[in-house]
Amino acid sequence: MTIAQLLREGQSEVVTKLESDALDILRFMASNKLLANESKTTFMMFGRRNKVEPAKIRVGYAEVKEQEAQKILGITVTSDLKWNAHINNLKSKLLHRLYLMRHLRSLLPLHTLKQIADGLFNSQIRYGLPLFLRPRLHASAPTSSHLYELQVIHNELVRLIVGVNRRDKVNMAELRESHHIMSINQMLCQATAIETFKVTHHDSVPSLKNMLTETGTSSIITRSRSNALLRTPLRTTRVAEGFATHASKLFNMLPMALRENQSYSSFKSKLNKWITDHLQ
Repeated sequence: MTIAQLLREGQSEVVTKLESDALDILRFMASNKLLANESKTTFMMFGRRNKVEPAKIRVGYAEVKEQEAQKILGITVTSDLKWNAHINNLKSKLLHRLYLMRHLRSLLPLHTLKQIADGLFNSQIRYGLPLFLRPRLHASAPTSSHLYELQVIHNELVRLIVGVNRRDKVNMAELRESHHIMSINQMLCQATAIETFKVTHHDSVPSLKNMLTETGTSSIITRSRSNALLRTPLRTTRVAEGFATHASKLFNMLPMALRENQSYSSFKSKLNKWITDHLQ
């Protein structure tokens, strides 16, 4: 049997199971006087497969086709588990908001544009940021293409807020620092550290907390235990690019007094200063 035949058989089994589960869901909904909206019913199959045509499943009297991408709570997820589609959607939103900001510039004083930009522009960047970008923790670390593309758009916003043009050849790092504006990477590190604080101090994601803080039954006092360092997950291809790996590395870079701070507001304010002082 060829690999293609095995893949087709595996896909057929998945489709059969999905149809069985869909029937159970419809029965549950019918018994509770609920109605399924077939236009909002979709499914995806993750992984790299040689697809001749999209798979289909029967849900009641409707036929549902496999989708390559799906938006879940504002995050675009694709079947290949890459973030290209989400980044492209985000860039389109940012460019549209940059256009609006240019019009607002002629109506409002410059000192108010920074506050408006934070709510109108930066809020779009910060949403789900640690999911789809890899933080740059050292000056010598490479910059990912997605991070660079978003920074280019953000640079245009900074120039707009400050009132300079691209032809002025102003150093962007110095410009952001002088006006207390974070770069995309600094916003990413801020969001990652804050989510890690919530995990470790408020148990927001118990499974992730166990992954980062589980130390085993050994009574040996290691340096990581004495310094309250988080445990970095074992390096694999997938895990190495995941949130847990970047979160533990970034959190362990923070001073111990900051990591052990129990007050969220105090942690956040001190974190912002540390990030602007140590990260680009």
